[in-house]
Amino acid sequence: PTTATSRGSGDGPVLPGEVFATQTSFTNYSFSSIANGSVCAVFDSRYYAPFADANTGSDPARCTNCGGETEGVDYFVEYGVGYTSTAFLDASPTPNSAIPAECTAATGWFGTLSDAEAAGAVTKVRLRKVNPLESGDSAVLQVQLRAYEASALTGVDIGTLFKTWGTFSSDLGSRNCRYIP
Repeated sequence: PTTATSRGSGDGPVLPGEVFATQTSFTNYSFSSIANGSVCAVFDSRYYAPFADANTGSDPARCTNCGGETEGVDYFVEYGVGYTSTAFLDASPTPNSAIPAECTAATGWFGTLSDAEAAGAVTKVRLRKVNPLESGDSAVLQVQLRAYEASALTGVDIGTLFKTWGTFSSDLGSRNCRYIP
């Protein structure tokens, strides 16, 4: 049983060990190309982490609209560890500059999930496009996440909100995306 309003609505409970996903996208609605486009998702690593399916061997993060493009040539998926600040995790609302600062951090990024996990807790994933986003083009990052098992969530109240944050950046700057309850 669930209190979700509908399947996939995103407003129901996540059970310990359950896999779910977050998706962050940016579409160029301008009439000119936008260089250095990237989208980024930031997680609260106290409750969940990116999940690589051992059965399929698939990475937890992927570009869902990069058909015909090659990862490592046309775009890069990068995993980040650590936070530049943890103050935003429980802030309400999330401070304007917090998520762009996480996603534009100069260090702590790795090309594979295993390399990032060896360095620490994975806290963010970034999709960087090499070619400019032409008018009407999108960058869509989807990340599979898995809630920790119940033993790792001891002391976490039932009903705790598992937040993810997303933002995009380009030569035009970053968007200040905030969670406002």
